[in-house]
Amino acid sequence: GNYVVILAIAPAALLLFANKPRKWHYAIAFAAMTMFAAWTGSRAAVLGLVLSLISGWFFMRRDISRRKITALGCAFFVGVIASIPLPIPNPVYGLLRMIDSLQPGVEISSGRIEVWLHTIHEIAKQPFLGHGTGRFANNMSDLYGLDLDNPHNFILQYFYDWGVIGGAAGLALLFMLGRAVFQQRGKEPMVVFAAITGITILFTIGLLEGMLYHPMKMFLVMAMIAPAFAAKRETPNASTVASGI
Repeated sequence: GNYVVILAIAPAALLLFANKPRKWHYAIAFAAMTMFAAWTGSRAAVLGLVLSLISGWFFMRRDISRRKITALGCAFFVGVIASIPLPIPNPVYGLLRMIDSLQPGVEISSGRIEVWLHTIHEIAKQPFLGHGTGRFANNMSDLYGLDLDNPHNFILQYFYDWGVIGGAAGLALLFMLGRAVFQQRGKEPMVVFAAITGITILFTIGLLEGMLYHPMKMFLVMAMIAPAFAAKRETPNASTVASGI
């Protein structure tokens, strides 16, 4: 689900910005990817997709018509609804599994809160330099019987591995990257939209699934962000400058 929602940004961006008379195939591709993400039952993936598209629309709303954003919204809901009747391999899959997790008395985080609390407790034992990269899985298995290779939260991962010093440095670099991405407005709209949605989906899923722990996911997002830095910034034409004067 996480891989597919990253790739779903491509047809979404093309649907909103491509200069082609018939763009129904982009809508179908986006709906199909949304359907797969919902079918997997990955709440982090679906939430990441929703928040990234909202973020992209908010910052690029002057370049997106209401008709196009409506078409994208319809494709999203078609994909979500279409996932319901699909057969699922086990109870942890599917949209209904996500809905069930919202019922009273059900632990909505699927154990994440417990893992996060354990991780914070271990960070407190070695707060400055951390436990070292790659030690999380063995340590947590020995201490708490957890079968996880990361705490499903990239901030906790950084502080567990590298302590306050290394974790703060890592977060500072990510903050600089995020700020640089959001400063690309004014360039070619499609690539800026892809960059903004890409960085948003990276951070959103990273807070719930540890996305910044897996190189391939980071590679896919960086491939979406890079063109924004290569695109030229739009400049006023001569007539606009003259009228301004």
